[in-house]
Amino acid sequence: MQWSDDQAIADIADTPCAQWTALPFTLWIQGYARLQAESIRFVADRVTKDLAVPRLLASATPAEALGIGASYVFEAALDYATESQRLFALAAGDFQDGTAAVL
Repeated sequence: MQWSDDQAIADIADTPCAQWTALPFTLWIQGYARLQAESIRFVADRVTKDLAVPRLLASATPAEALGIGASYVFEAALDYATESQRLFALAAGDFQDGTAAVL
């Protein structure tokens, strides 16, 4: 008896081993997608904020520029620290749920 490629793939996919390995991989991909979506959201937000700074500095006095620069650096550092906590929490939640977004 000769099997077609489609039948062979279907037979392999129905084995317990294939089902056992498919679920963790699927969960890993879903967790990775959550991390990627959050990272993209953060980068888009930071780029928007970064592009606003030159406009603020354009009409500022030197003293105002120093204050704007200091405020920008403080806010950027706070944003990056908050985002790193968010990403670690997201990854840790995946580990607790058994989905393990990052290995």
